[in-house]
Amino acid sequence: QQYQNETGKQVIYPALALSKDQMIKKYMGASITADTVANYYYKFDQRTMTAKLDAQGNVIPDYKTRTAGEKSSDDYDSLRITGDGNKGVIYEYARRRDAGYEVRVNYYEYYIFQHSYVLKDGIEKPSFLFGANEEGQDIFTCLASGALFSFAFAISVALVNLIVGAIYGAIEGYYGGKVDLVMERFSDILSAVPTMIVITLLKLHMGTSGAVLVLFLAFFLTGWIGMASTTRMQFYRYKNQEYVLAARTLGARDARIIVKHIFPNALGTLVTSCALVIPSMIYSEVNLSYLGIISLTSGNLTSVGTLLASGQSALMTAAHVALMPSLFLALLLLSFNLFGNGLRDAFNPSLRGSEG
Repeated sequence: QQYQNETGKQVIYPALALSKDQMIKKYMGASITADTVANYYYKFDQRTMTAKLDAQGNVIPDYKTRTAGEKSSDDYDSLRITGDGNKGVIYEYARRRDAGYEVRVNYYEYYIFQHSYVLKDGIEKPSFLFGANEEGQDIFTCLASGALFSFAFAISVALVNLIVGAIYGAIEGYYGGKVDLVMERFSDILSAVPTMIVITLLKLHMGTSGAVLVLFLAFFLTGWIGMASTTRMQFYRYKNQEYVLAARTLGARDARIIVKHIFPNALGTLVTSCALVIPSMIYSEVNLSYLGIISLTSGNLTSVGTLLASGQSALMTAAHVALMPSLFLALLLLSFNLFGNGLRDAFNPSLRGSEG
């Protein structure tokens, strides 16, 4: 609206470029509602519920034209577009509904009008690096916001799993025997429970607490077991070393031996495992969001999985809505795997260049 006021030029968002055959094929027998076409309202036949087409096979926009003197309380002042200022003509792009009019503000092809955008005072025209979605939102901005949530969520889960798994695995690995047997059987029972069942139960009993908390608890309840197993193996590897036996002979307490002598040697492997858990958490969240098992679309919350799910309905008409998040996810997972391999090589140079 500011651009129109400054330049005196009217900005009209474009309609979908559908041919007559496409229009008949897509809308024949379907109810023409506000959700059917996101660009604008158009005229349709009440009897056959199909779009009315002009001689060229295009849909006919449903709008009303009248002068400023005919303005009534049913008009939408904030959405009125002024045409010829001298004649005082007002073009109201709205669909007639009872005594008033309905106006569409969510356009499908926001970015088309930019080609005629006039540069002023060195300010460049708006641009969408990855295109726009059906709500006119910049996909790049949405990805940045979604990646921020996915990163924060995955790192939080990985850190909690690291802390709990390290403590649990250290106890069973250091003491061994019956303690190890009982604790290992308990972790085996938890690991045998499918994550999907855990998520379903949590949604049933904690649905009002929010999808984020449900997803966090589901990943935590079964996610720390792998870290505990890794810690256990490292403690079995180091607890009989000579420096540990020397510390025990000198009267060092178990807690000191665990924290000061064994755990620092196992830290490299644990950090590497934790780094590799992050992409798996992101991938799991994407799968659950894409399949609709978990919905993270409340409020301003979004994630990479949510963006993929939202682009599913537009694969045939606007593939970039789903393609860009997919490419981003692939590069993200690849980057984390390379980062994890780099950490592994840094902590254990003997494994440098090996696969795993």
